[in-house]
Amino acid sequence: PRPQDAFSMSDIRGLAIFDTRQRFVAGFGYELPFRTGSRWADLVVQGWLVQGILAAQTGNPLTATEPVDLTLRGLRADRPDQVGNPNDGPRTPQQWFNTAAFARLTAAAGGQRSGTAGRNTIIGPGLVQNDLSMLKRFVVTEGHRIEFRAEMFNAANRTNFLNPLTSIGAPQTFGVIQEARAARIIQFGLKYGF
Repeated sequence: PRPQDAFSMSDIRGLAIFDTRQRFVAGFGYELPFRTGSRWADLVVQGWLVQGILAAQTGNPLTATEPVDLTLRGLRADRPDQVGNPNDGPRTPQQWFNTAAFARLTAAAGGQRSGTAGRNTIIGPGLVQNDLSMLKRFVVTEGHRIEFRAEMFNAANRTNFLNPLTSIGAPQTFGVIQEARAARIIQFGLKYGF
């Protein structure tokens, strides 16, 4: 990261953009113990394997920005003034963080000083996702088998939001989340092994 002011390196101190404070991942696999006693029925219901992964993590840091280079230092965008705690927001898609925690630099003050907002002071939305798969192997003949698999990504179909917009220059979208990660995806596969 580049400092807003070459004479004050303290303004680039902050969380790394990949800082994830908490992350939990668990996986499991279980072979279903169904038996019917019938050879043909067992061929269908016996030997299914269920596997899954659950991942949960906190959000990553974001930086509020001005839309233009008011300080005329060639940094593309400056940071606004921070006047409150941005993470006291309602945490909804319409307003993820406290947008009132930031104030725009005036054009007159822009060439004189940098904004007081720190780097990466906003924490974005976290992620909770579970993926499931079921598979069954059928032996065709010696050395030949067929594997059927059904997989669900985001099996619970939980909405996981992407990061909110952080440019204070667009008040109608400042702090608004406009996108989410993919909804549930289901896929089936058939594999022949020999």
